[in-house]
Amino acid sequence: MGSHHLKLRPNYPRSRTGCLTCRVRKKKCDELKPRCAGCRRNQIACEWPSVVSDPLPVFIHHDSPPSTSVTINDPGQSDHSVVTSDLLAHGGSVLGIIQPKPQALNTVDRAAGLTPLSLLLLRHYVQETGPALAMRTPSDSPFLTTVLPLAYMDDLLMHSLLALSGTHLAYKQGSDHGILHATALHYSKALSGLRHEFAHLQDGTSPQEPRLLLVLMIICHYESLSADVGGAVFSHLKAGRQLALSLQSRLKSQPDRRTIDNEIAGFALEIYAYLLFVNNVTPYGAISNRTLPFDDFVLSLDSLSSFSTFGTMFAGAHELFELIPQISLLASQSIAEESAGQKTPSSELLARAEDLSARISSWTMAETRCTGRPGDWEGKLLAAAALQQGLHIYLATAKAGSTVKDPAVAVQIQGHVDAILHITEMLTDSEFDCTLLWPCVIGGSCMVIPEQQRNFTLRVLNNRHRMKHLKTICDTLQLLWDDDSPSSYGPHGLSVVMARNRHYLAIT
Repeated sequence: MGSHHLKLRPNYPRSRTGCLTCRVRKKKCDELKPRCAGCRRNQIACEWPSVVSDPLPVFIHHDSPPSTSVTINDPGQSDHSVVTSDLLAHGGSVLGIIQPKPQALNTVDRAAGLTPLSLLLLRHYVQETGPALAMRTPSDSPFLTTVLPLAYMDDLLMHSLLALSGTHLAYKQGSDHGILHATALHYSKALSGLRHEFAHLQDGTSPQEPRLLLVLMIICHYESLSADVGGAVFSHLKAGRQLALSLQSRLKSQPDRRTIDNEIAGFALEIYAYLLFVNNVTPYGAISNRTLPFDDFVLSLDSLSSFSTFGTMFAGAHELFELIPQISLLASQSIAEESAGQKTPSSELLARAEDLSARISSWTMAETRCTGRPGDWEGKLLAAAALQQGLHIYLATAKAGSTVKDPAVAVQIQGHVDAILHITEMLTDSEFDCTLLWPCVIGGSCMVIPEQQRNFTLRVLNNRHRMKHLKTICDTLQLLWDDDSPSSYGPHGLSVVMARNRHYLAIT
């Protein structure tokens, strides 16, 4: 073997049930309490996980507005199969819109007539995929009430919806070849149509900009649900950014936002901002092809709040989502300071972190954002609570730089992980589970207890939506959990593992 040397791995397993300090450091633990030999030898604090009886944050217990308390799974909500039947068989107006009859869509020159399975994909979109995308009931979701009627008249948009539905249905049915083929055809039509329209687009003046951004955002969802790990989502988001900036500028100069084009623009901009936020799960710039600029309008979404569709993706917690990019930038600064040889974070960084921590902890949801069914208030609060917990983890790891060395910080992070898992259980089978993926990925990157890792994986893989990218997320986290390096922990560790394995997961 010449001058090459093998670095032999120790012949003992690394800690699976030891103290939190050894788990975070990914070191062997002899499990002696109250202080294991490794912590005594290194003269560091030895911390052990504790049972959390009520890990929910304090604000969950604030008085809710006067309403009748009901369970999150409201038995009175519309049955999706009934909605599908009425939409596609009877041409009714269950969602408050006039629907065309199926035969009007099933001609060979229309998107829904492209293949014998196309109407099946449309039915699945109405019944399963569309309702899974929003933090609203199907009868109140713009993915059905706004996007679907437009798609009946716009074949480019319809191709994108059918591709999205197809990739969802194909995975649920075990990669059915017929569905995969139909999906590929619709996806190809959507991409070729986009290229054609972009080639003839005049910057800042085209009335096609709102629908093109909407189509791009649907295609982003397709890439994510297809378990794309090559970064296609980020290419589409980069293309969408120019449209988003142009639309934002146009909307500023048009105070009357009641036109259909402006409503489409407002909804497409919200989806763009949401996808930009939730795909920040690492320090900013850690992976170049996942890095997108944070423009002013996404750092403060108040300009979109007057649209009737606003809140579809954020469910009353957009101020919390706005903190994600700021923490991502702080994490990047922390690692840069560490790389420059700085032993402790700068006072400027600590001040920013303190401000962000206060904003996370003090945030509460305005009662005016509780609309719809009485049980929506509880669901929105729980979803926002999970987001708060994820933000606390993101911020704690951002301050720590490349490695969490302080056992006390690891214990705090573990408490937030416990809370996220508890909330996830409470929101099972609720439409308010749509925004749980980001905090779950952030929390998952800091899971060091094997039983939690196993339970988390089972819960995600058995999610009611059965989407392929959920398996990809679990596979990526497993790569992180299996890595012995102490730096393979938290969002920074996630970026290292993704870059090493070229496994760039995308989140919706």
